Amino acid sequence: MNILIAIGYGVIFLITTWAVLNPRIPTKIIGTFGLSGIALASFSSIVVEPALYSANAVSIKPTEWMLVLCNALVGIWFFIRWVRRK
Repeated sequence: MNILIAIGYGVIFLITTWAVLNPRIPTKIIGTFGLSGIALASFSSIVVEPALYSANAVSIKPTEWMLVLCNALVGIWFFIRWVRRK
C-alpha cells in the first residue's frame, strides 16, 4: 500500500508543478500559491513519510490513501481535459 501512496503523491506533485510552471495556464497569485503548496506537501510526503513509516511501523490509514489516490485521479483528469481543450 505504501507504493500506491508514493505513486499518488508523485502524480499530484508532477501535475501541480506542471500547472504552476506552464505559462499558458493563468493560475494568478492564489492559484500559484495553492498549487505550489500542494506540490511541496506531496514532495515532502514522498521524501519524509517513508522514513517515518519504517521507523515507527505505523500503518497508513485507509482514508489517507483514498484521498491521495482520488487527488491523483482528479489531477490526471484535469491534465487530460486541458490537453483536449487546446
